[in-house]
Parts: sequence; structure tokens; C-alpha cells
Amino acid sequence: MPDAAEFERLPADTYALIQQHATIPMYHLAQGNHPDALKSPIQRIRISGWTQRGIKTLAPVLEDVMGAYGRHTAAAQQAAREPVRAA
Repeated sequence: MPDAAEFERLPADTYALIQQHATIPMYHLAQGNHPDALKSPIQRIRISGWTQRGIKTLAPVLEDVMGAYGRHTAAAQQAAREPVRAA
């Protein structure tokens, strides 16, 4: 698992808009057809691109964590299916 992931910063004006609309999920802010979307297509594109790059950056970490979780869960499910043996 990587020690750290580096994220780029959003431009200050875009970050300020997100802070002003802190109660609205970012994906709504970036969707042009959502009533809570930001009016500026440039701001929506910035948020959408930043989110996609963040997902790509975190993918290896999430894969490792979710893979380990999946292996643990599968092992636990297999153990639950096996009959209990007397010692």
C-alpha cells in the first residue's frame, strides 16, 4: 500500500464556492442538470476533473483495503460453512 497519496489543490475560487455550498454534495455541484449545480461550467468541470483524478489516485489504496476486506470476508464465510470438529 502506498505510504501517501498526493492530491492537487483546487483553485482558490473553486474551493471557496465549495465551502459556500458545504451542505450540498460535490457531485451535485458538478452536475449541470441538478438544481443545486454551480452556474459556471468551468467550476463544474474543475470539480468533476478533480474528483475523477482523486478517485484514480486513491484506487490502489482502496483496492488493497477492499481486497483485504474481501479476502477476510470470504475466509470468514467459508469458516462459517465448515462443520465444527470436536477436538
